[in-house]
Order: sequence, then C-alpha cells, then structure tokens
Amino acid sequence: MRLEDCSTATVSDDGIITIKMGRLSENNSNKIIPHYVAHGSVDYKKTTHTFKLNSEYFDKIKSGEKIYEIRLNDDKRKMVKVNDTIIFQREPKFDDTIEKQVEDLLYFSTFEKLADALPINEIGFTSKEELIRVLRGFYKNADDEEDVLAIKLKH
Repeated sequence: MRLEDCSTATVSDDGIITIKMGRLSENNSNKIIPHYVAHGSVDYKKTTHTFKLNSEYFDKIKSGEKIYEIRLNDDKRKMVKVNDTIIFQREPKFDDTIEKQVEDLLYFSTFEKLADALPINEIGFTSKEELIRVLRGFYKNADDEEDVLAIKLKH
C-alpha cells in the first residue's frame, strides 16, 4: 500500500499495535494528523537484523546524535518490526558493532517527503539538500516508486 504522506506503526511491549495513517501537520512536521488509526495485538518473535553502516553514520548513532536510520523499504527492510534489534557493523573493517532496538517505523514515498517531515540533524545531516544528495548517491539504481523507510532507534 502506498500512502500519500506518512504512516506510523508502533508495537507496545505487551504486543498492542497502533497504526496511524494521515497527513503531516503543517505547524509541526513531527506530528501526524491521523485520518485512520487501528489497534490490535500481535504475537511475534523479536528478530535481530544486521546492517552495515558507513563509519561516519556509525559514530553518529553511537554518540546518540543520529536516531533515524534511513533505508529503502526493500524486501530485507520489510522484515524489520518495532521492538526488533538491529546490529550495526562499522564499515569497512566491521571491527565495531552497536546494538539498537527499533522504536518506530515511518514510511515515506520519496526522499523529499522524508526530509520535510523529520528533523534533519536527527538523521545525521546538516541540511535537506545534503541528505537527499547522499541518499541518491547510496541508492543510484533505486526505482523512484520504492518507499523510503525511516527506522527510529531507541536511545
């Protein structure tokens, strides 16, 4: 399903799922004005995922400066769920790792919509233009129709 603006899905520690789909607030880009909210429960095993990460962004996650990891929502990322664990490996030598728990998953249809919705500094960048340039560099062969996933990490 492709959403026009944004959606969030959260799972509480007791397995209650809350899904919100809506438009971003014009006054507060971090707030979603829901037009659909659903609650339910789930019983699934938490999974551990391994992601490789450039040293610069690895260090920003380690320091707590970067709390969102951005990836295309490809088949591997579609398996990531709230409360799962991600082990980040520092490239190029894979000589250091960080373990983080997934707090939230946010889905966007373009890099631009993501950059407009989230605090740029919490993604590890200083400007929207830099973020979009770097993401397009990482994902040169990406289909323009692919969704973008912002993985919010617990502190």
